[in-house]
Amino acid sequence: MVKTSRPGADRRAESRQNLTSTQTSLNKRLRDYQRKNDETRDGTSKTKA
Repeated sequence: MVKTSRPGADRRAESRQNLTSTQTSLNKRLRDYQRKNDETRDGTSKTKA
């Protein structure tokens, strides 16, 4: 992380980074959940690699 002379800017950058990683993990869980639902509805596992 870039060090600045303003501690407030560091905190904002850090919280923005945390927000991004949280959003990424949420998106991953959502995709996994939707894939499970698709497989259950179709009765197939066509979405598996």
